[in-house]
Amino acid sequence: MIYSDSKYVTGAFNLGWIENWRVSGWRNAAKTPVAKQDLWHELLATMDSYEITWQWVKGHADNPLNNHTDALAQIAARSEFLLADTAEAVLTIVARH
Repeated sequence: MIYSDSKYVTGAFNLGWIENWRVSGWRNAAKTPVAKQDLWHELLATMDSYEITWQWVKGHADNPLNNHTDALAQIAARSEFLLADTAEAVLTIVARH
C-alpha cells in the first residue's frame, strides 16, 4: 500500500482518471493535456512489477507517518546526496519497507 496526501495522485488510480487519460490521448476532463505525462508514464511502467493499493491520508493533520515522511523529504531536499526522482526509485524504496 502506498499512502499519499495528494488527492490528485490517489484519485488518478482510485477514481479511474488514469484510464480516462489513456483513452482520451492523455487529456483531462477539461480537454487539456495532463500535466507531467512523462512522470505518469514512468510510474505506470514501474508499477507493472508491483501490486499497489493507493490510500489517501490528510496532510498536515498530525498523522505520524505523514509527519515522518514530510520530515524525511525536508532533510532530503537539503541534502547534497539526493536520489534520482523517479518512479522506479520511489517504488523500490517503498517495496523495501
